[in-house]
Amino acid sequence: MNQQAIVETILTNSLKKIGTDVGELLGQELTFGDTGFERVDKSAYFFDNPRGKSLLTGLTVSGDQEGTAYLVMPVAAAIQLGGTLIMLPEDSIAEKVQSEEIGPDETDAFSEIANILTGSLSRTFESQYSKKLHLAKGETEELIPTKVDAEADTPFPPGDYLLCSAEIKLEGNSLGPLDLIFASDLLGLEGEAPAGGETAEAPSDVPETDSV
Repeated sequence: MNQQAIVETILTNSLKKIGTDVGELLGQELTFGDTGFERVDKSAYFFDNPRGKSLLTGLTVSGDQEGTAYLVMPVAAAIQLGGTLIMLPEDSIAEKVQSEEIGPDETDAFSEIANILTGSLSRTFESQYSKKLHLAKGETEELIPTKVDAEADTPFPPGDYLLCSAEIKLEGNSLGPLDLIFASDLLGLEGEAPAGGETAEAPSDVPETDSV
């Protein structure tokens, strides 16, 4: 198994744990479907398949490697998850989702969800990866991907990245994609050629994630 296959297995396991942990927090079933992996540069991520209005959260990586990974989620999905956590009425959530205007209460709730998500991701790496990596949630910013400058260092610099993209499902309803973006050198992939820019299916023989 090459390094990218190992990382993809760990990320697939991470999504299972995220679903369990965040679902328990919300009191609803959270799962992920249509998971794919792709090696992309910054321009390809933002412009080949443009996302809509999103929230981007930096994930500080420390341990054997240091840097920043990124979590990107549609604003509408963040509103739905945050609104569910603070038990907003469904019609109020639907109205906010439609307008894509996230208020301070939903923002605070999403921050709590992102913190749980990051912890689930970090614990899976700590228990299953050969190197020591710890992830901590950083700042969240609102992002309109079509306005990003591909040559600028914000919201992250140009380079080669591994993208893990998975469809978020709350009680079976699709909320759009969760994107996890790691610089290749953070995961030891800088010596491996990208897999032709094609999306790969998640590994089928994935071992179950330990509960930690």
